[in-house]
Amino acid sequence: MDELDKRITCSSGHKRKKSFQGSFLQFLQDLDCKHLSVCTPDDIRRFLIWKDFSGKTTIHGVHCKHLGQKGEFDCFCPKRLASGTVEGVINQLVNIFDDNGFGRYWDIFSKSGNPACAPIVKEYLKLIREEQASAHVLPKQAKPIFLSKIKAMCSYIDREIKSPGLSLRERYILYRDRAWMKLQFFAGDRASDLSLVVAQEVKVLNDNSGLVFQHTFGKTLRGDKGKSNTFVIKKCDDLSICPVQGLLDYVNFCQVSTV
Repeated sequence: MDELDKRITCSSGHKRKKSFQGSFLQFLQDLDCKHLSVCTPDDIRRFLIWKDFSGKTTIHGVHCKHLGQKGEFDCFCPKRLASGTVEGVINQLVNIFDDNGFGRYWDIFSKSGNPACAPIVKEYLKLIREEQASAHVLPKQAKPIFLSKIKAMCSYIDREIKSPGLSLRERYILYRDRAWMKLQFFAGDRASDLSLVVAQEVKVLNDNSGLVFQHTFGKTLRGDKGKSNTFVIKKCDDLSICPVQGLLDYVNFCQVSTV
């Protein structure tokens, strides 16, 4: 039991959750000494507005010359939390009340239940989205890596690996990162999940034309109903970017170096 409790309390997700909950409870205490049992949807909105002041997304007005542009400007337009961040904060609040026995529903007649699920809170999020959409604020997305980019990076690592005087640790990092980048480019898998791959999750196709990956644990894979993420990566004619060859080179290096 102690080992299970330790694994739960030491996880990064649990620590972030506790930190957020502590911040929210402190806000309620500063707000007329309130606590969860008497918290109202208006208190939730007050907390969201308070959090909004720490935002970094500039909401340009319709008459601002920088409307629709990205970057830092000398205008006086307000900075707000991105709508996706606001949605994430609301979801965390919903979970806090749910974990404390308030459920996931707010009764507008008896004014009881989970205040973070109240219609007025959902309306707040809707208005935030509309405001940012009218200001042409687009959600941030990861920048894609194109073929020319992955070729350039792999060529650079190839040259570095051949450099004399590298320590075992430095050479290991180069082999590892090269294999990971090639796999990430061709697999399109979540980067954090790909970093958790173990040897037991990788199999060779019968015709030796590629590899089969079967993730059983990752950001969204937590053992629910035996779910897994399975995909195939085939060999590439261009060995400089071939993901299969990159992984095999990494494995061979580890075996030879007894890493």
